Amino acid sequence: MTDHQYEGFVLPMPVKLERLVTAPATRLSVDVRAMAASCSLHAGQVAMGQGRVDLAREAFSEVLTLHTQDETSSFYLAQAKNFLAEIENGVQISLKTP
Repeated sequence: MTDHQYEGFVLPMPVKLERLVTAPATRLSVDVRAMAASCSLHAGQVAMGQGRVDLAREAFSEVLTLHTQDETSSFYLAQAKNFLAEIENGVQISLKTP
C-alpha cells in the first residue's frame, strides 16, 4: 500500500472522545533570523572551545550585524556582546601576561 491509500483514513473513536479531538495545527513558518543567530552563537562557542578566536569573533559579530535593527532579538544581541566581551578580556589578559 502507498501513503496515498491512507489519506482520509480515520481510526474509529468513541463519540464521547471524538468531540475532544482537534486536527493538528500546521506550522509553516520559522524566524529565519533567530535561527541564524542561534546557529552563529553556537558556532562561535564551538570555535572558542577549539581555540579559534578569530572564527568565534566573526560568528558573534554576524549576530550583531543581523540583529542591530531588531529590538525583538535582544537575547541574541546580549549573548553576542557578552561573548565578544569575553574574547576581548581574554586578549587583553594575554597581552598583559609576560
